[in-house]
Amino acid sequence: MLPAVALAWLWARRTGERELGVAFATGSISHVTADVPWHLLSREYHELGFLLWPITPMPPYTGTTTLASLGGIEVTTLWIEAVILVAGVALWAYDGASGADAIRDRSPG
Repeated sequence: MLPAVALAWLWARRTGERELGVAFATGSISHVTADVPWHLLSREYHELGFLLWPITPMPPYTGTTTLASLGGIEVTTLWIEAVILVAGVALWAYDGASGADAIRDRSPG
């Protein structure tokens, strides 16, 4: 991950697109940071091999993990991720949807 972030940062500096470099670094680092707690909470430490890929092999994708069962309904990591996604999009929209103008300005037409 760090080599990809470094390359993106160098490209962004060279092309004058520093905001894209910051966005890529923030997204990459926060994505990995968000993936780790699920494996720690479910005590699936063997799943953390992705952190050092390609030095360590990638673990096979196992899908969602059940965290609890409430009234016959299984609460999985997918539920929590959905709540985080909705909250993030709502906060982004409430904050003025920063970055949307830059995307619209770059699109052809």
